[in-house]
Amino acid sequence: AGNTGTEQDFLDSLIGADGADGADGTDGVDGTNGTDGISAYEEWIAAGNTGTEQDFLDSLIGADGADGTNGADGISAYEEWIAAGNTGTEQDFLDSLIGADGADGVDGTNGTNGADGISAYEEWIAAGNTGTEQDFLDSLIGADGVDGADGADGADGVDGTNGTNGADGISAYEEWIAAGNTGTEQDFLDSLVGADGADGVDGTDGTNGTNGADGISAYEEWIAAGNTGTEQDFLDSLIGADGADGADGVVDPKDLTAIGTSITVTNGIGATLLDTSIEVTDGGITAIKVNENVAGLGLVKNPTTNALDVQANNGLNVDTTADAVQLGGALIKPTTIATSATNTLALTGLQNGDFEDNILVVDRTSGVIKQLKAAMPTFFYMPSVIIYTAADQVPGGDVFGTIDLYAKYQQQFGSPVASNPGAITSLPVLPRSELDYFITFYDDTVFANVAVSNMGVLTYTVLPTAEVSLGSFMNIVFSVKP
Repeated sequence: AGNTGTEQDFLDSLIGADGADGADGTDGVDGTNGTDGISAYEEWIAAGNTGTEQDFLDSLIGADGADGTNGADGISAYEEWIAAGNTGTEQDFLDSLIGADGADGVDGTNGTNGADGISAYEEWIAAGNTGTEQDFLDSLIGADGVDGADGADGADGVDGTNGTNGADGISAYEEWIAAGNTGTEQDFLDSLVGADGADGVDGTDGTNGTNGADGISAYEEWIAAGNTGTEQDFLDSLIGADGADGADGVVDPKDLTAIGTSITVTNGIGATLLDTSIEVTDGGITAIKVNENVAGLGLVKNPTTNALDVQANNGLNVDTTADAVQLGGALIKPTTIATSATNTLALTGLQNGDFEDNILVVDRTSGVIKQLKAAMPTFFYMPSVIIYTAADQVPGGDVFGTIDLYAKYQQQFGSPVASNPGAITSLPVLPRSELDYFITFYDDTVFANVAVSNMGVLTYTVLPTAEVSLGSFMNIVFSVKP
């Protein structure tokens, strides 16, 4: 019939609203007492049942209905109590669950005893109706009738006895124990506290230390050694004294023959020219007169101009404009630059960078120089997100069982909801392709078919046997590609 409520609500609904008081009538003659009717318990026994009155009362409670689907986790009873405007500790909330004693029941009027008859349900069946006792009870609720004429007042009945006080309800702790849990009240209170959230991501690396002080110059070392003078004096001191003149050379004119503008040396084996100056006229020595093997290491004879060209490779190049060998170029073989505690290697004048740049690192075994992202750790935990366990939990625009992990990371790191007032840095957001994605843990009693794509998209299913009302989580780690 569309009604809702407890059995007590149903019984209360059977009592109609009070009619208007009629005019006082004359007292009638008391009727003779009728034979006592049998109780509902006696009717139950008469119907073939056996047991105590408690068994009869227990039989009025229907079987449990099928379990409904689990709803989303609600807030705790204590939080609901606070939300209702109450204040106090969890113990204050537990104390508030013990209600005050109920008021005494209203005295009922004594009715006249009627003759023993069949039960109302049996009369309903005898009248041609079919159905259960519940069908009969449902049929008793009809539309409101028209008020009848006032009847003559009957004699006042004897006051009924006071109703018994209702039993005190059990506390939240007692309900927790009744549900199969064990422990003290403190254990119960501890159980209301949820598990710790996943660890936050690691903080960024500290700033680089300041550069060390410059060493003193060679001139300053010369002064520190006890010398005095200007820098030019220091430079002059580096030039040694002239050596002693050598002995005069011996020239055998028979070995030198002048032919035109050239000098031909004949029989010159073992001959020595000492303290001799030879002048060559412009164009006197041409490229064609240069021996093919005159070029040494690092030099090559140009076949077009016959000039000697300098070769440079493996990180060096010949700048034809500057006419000089300069740094720059591809390495063509594994190359080692040996340093020592004295002969160190340093670069000066370097510019400041940021977290998007790379830094140089050295392999501890081979000494090979490599690059590494500047301010990034090699891995970090993904920021916290909700892993939905039911379709009705998923907000609009999302798909149950699919989460774009990279998009969640980009949103949280790129647009934090709060930061310190003096913040001068931003959180690094790496490109999607520079990360690898790892699931290091999930509850296999809740999730199945867990996978993550190369683009950082997580897919999963929830087991039909999972206790989704208890909540669950995953550990997700981002690894920075080298």
